[in-house]
Amino acid sequence: MRVLLVVIACLVAHSTLSAAQARPLGPLPSVLFTAAPGLHSGQRLDAPRADTSRREIRPTYWKKGAAIGGGVGALGGLMLSYAACGLSEEAGHSCSATMLVGMVGGGGILALVGAIVGGQFTKPDE
Repeated sequence: MRVLLVVIACLVAHSTLSAAQARPLGPLPSVLFTAAPGLHSGQRLDAPRADTSRREIRPTYWKKGAAIGGGVGALGGLMLSYAACGLSEEAGHSCSATMLVGMVGGGGILALVGAIVGGQFTKPDE
């Protein structure tokens, strides 16, 4: 136990651990009030831009994947809620809200999954 206390005391009292950290700069002026638009605070006018290449995002099939997944999910959610509704109908409950929630929930979840899967496939160049 004494060794642990000595180690903790050395770590707290030792100043070189905090010397490795960078000293925080003072407050910088707002980007909204700089003279040149498009420059971040601290960036010089003649400094080269970090991102000079044009970003190219190729089109994918995420919309078709979301539509297919949403349709399959809505149909599956409707079927599952209809099966669950048969059990609750015996107790005298209405099924319309249960079926609507199942259809929207299943469609939303599988639309998201379908969009993710469809986004992995790029469209061919025309």
